[in-house]
Amino acid sequence: MDTAAIVAPLMQIAQQLPQLNPGPSNLALVWQEGEFNNASVDQQGSSNVGLIRQIGYNNNAAIHQVGNGHQAMIFQQGRNNTAIISQR
Repeated sequence: MDTAAIVAPLMQIAQQLPQLNPGPSNLALVWQEGEFNNASVDQQGSSNVGLIRQIGYNNNAAIHQVGNGHQAMIFQQGRNNTAIISQR
C-alpha cells in the first residue's frame, strides 16, 4: 500500500469537517484498523488540527491541544472505544 492510498481516506474525513483550516502550525492524521488500537496526538501553538480514526477492537484515542484556534475530531467504530479531546 502506498502513501496516497493511506492518506486518501483521512483526507475524505477531513473534507467532511465544516471548516477544516489548518493554520501555520500542525496537522496530525492517525488511521488505525483492528487489534489493540491506541493513539495520542499532542499539539502546541495555534491553529492546530488533529484527526484520529480507529476501527475495530480495543480503541483508545486522545488529542491534547494547547494554544488557540485548534480543531480536533476523533472517529471510532467497534469494540471498547474511549475518546478524549482536551483543548486549552
